[in-house]
Amino acid sequence: MQAIEFYRAQAIDMRRQAEAAALPSVRERCERAASAWEAMIDRAEKFEAQKAVNLKGREAN
Repeated sequence: MQAIEFYRAQAIDMRRQAEAAALPSVRERCERAASAWEAMIDRAEKFEAQKAVNLKGREAN
């Protein structure tokens, strides 16, 4: 979960930088970076959920 918290902090920071950017190219770059961090959050959360399912399956056997 520590990684997910880091990813979330990075996504928030990139969104803030995008809002503060004066140049459209910088704003777009920050928005793309935020989207990438958010995708990493989604993948990490799915991984953690699947890991929990796998652990429960092993405990049942």
